[in-house]
Amino acid sequence: MRISTTWAQQLGVNAMLMQQSKLSETQMQLSTGKKYLSPSDNVAATSNALDISTSLSVTKQYEANAKSVVSRLSAEESVLGGSVDIMDRLKELAIQGQNGTLSAPDRTVLGEEALQLLDSMVGLANTVGPNGDYLFSGLKSQTLPFNKTLAAAGPPAVYNFPWQGNAVPPAPANEQRTIEIGPSRSVADGDSGYYVFGSAPTSAGPTQDIFTTIQKFANNMLSNTPQSSDIADLELATQRLRTVRSNVGDRLNAVDDQSGINKAYVLQMQQTLSQVQDLDYTEAISKLNLQTQSLQAAQQSYIKVQGLSLFNYLR
Repeated sequence: MRISTTWAQQLGVNAMLMQQSKLSETQMQLSTGKKYLSPSDNVAATSNALDISTSLSVTKQYEANAKSVVSRLSAEESVLGGSVDIMDRLKELAIQGQNGTLSAPDRTVLGEEALQLLDSMVGLANTVGPNGDYLFSGLKSQTLPFNKTLAAAGPPAVYNFPWQGNAVPPAPANEQRTIEIGPSRSVADGDSGYYVFGSAPTSAGPTQDIFTTIQKFANNMLSNTPQSSDIADLELATQRLRTVRSNVGDRLNAVDDQSGINKAYVLQMQQTLSQVQDLDYTEAISKLNLQTQSLQAAQQSYIKVQGLSLFNYLR
């Protein structure tokens, strides 16, 4: 091999460039906080990090879905609670109305209160949810669930309360929208107003909307013609509301359980991802110091080499 002064100087340059490259890489790692700056640095680790990141993204979407479901179900639970309170008050009025000592004006007072409660119930059934859509319209979330239309002027006036949502007989009575909140777990985020308010059982066997049940009782009071079936019909309608409310509570518990699982999984995967791709700053700073010293040594060696010629090597 031919040895020359140029060759000796080139060795010094190469040594400095190599140390500078290592130093730059470490500085980049410290600035980004990443152990690997490009996929080629560690293909297996990069692939693993990508898989973990994808899994995290999916699980975070499940958690976002869960929060949305909780928001809607909590709003529904509140509405159902208010509805049950109205029905309990109506049953109290119905029991009072059966008292034989009441006069026609007394029952008129009861009937007028019942009509006020009827309007309150229609308002609850048409509640707008936290996302700006109707809670009880089924899949037609932008459609008013129930309308109130005059059927006979009376007195007493008679109204119809047509269901305007998506499920009408013979469609499923409680057609629901299910939301994924986990890898193998879905939950309904609401209930069809047709099932909750529009198809309550009666003591006569058929079904009718809760509003008509209330209206019949109110009009019986206004007409001073109390019916014993009013109490039974109001109780059956109340049972429907209580059943739905209990089911909503079960779904809220299920979402809470799954949300806990999701959060624990996200925490575990974040820790694993950190181990795969995040930089050990203590180790990197130590390496940076050593590389800085090595670069300085290479620079000093190069300066000395520049002052030498081939004849210095041959002495």
